[in-house]
Amino acid sequence: MSVDTLPQVQGRLTENAPLAPLVWFKSGGAAQWLFEPKDEDDLVQFLRDLDPEVPVMALGLGSNMIVRDAGVPGVVVRLGKAFSKIDKVDDVTLRCGAGRAVSSSLRLRAMQALPASSSCAESPARLAVSFE
Repeated sequence: MSVDTLPQVQGRLTENAPLAPLVWFKSGGAAQWLFEPKDEDDLVQFLRDLDPEVPVMALGLGSNMIVRDAGVPGVVVRLGKAFSKIDKVDDVTLRCGAGRAVSSSLRLRAMQALPASSSCAESPARLAVSFE
């Protein structure tokens, strides 16, 4: 599979990308292709246009994951900061993205999204969080 056979992207597409630096155990082989989409539209277009025979694997924070030394065939998708946003849906619901972000920044954004009169500690059953 060459770059010419893959869909065009706005984000970053890296051939033979080492995965060891991206997983907690810091070991293992490379991804045949590592795709880091620019945004949701980039991800949707890439997956829509990708040959359905090409294997796709999602990579989160890389915790509790062992990458085999032979690497991962196909495309590994790693979501970045564009996917780590938190949106307030209503007074008791937050919608959280699936990208990587520093936990303290997510906590701060979550607290800012809640109304000043709300407190998760006071009424934890009232806060609904959905992950997309």
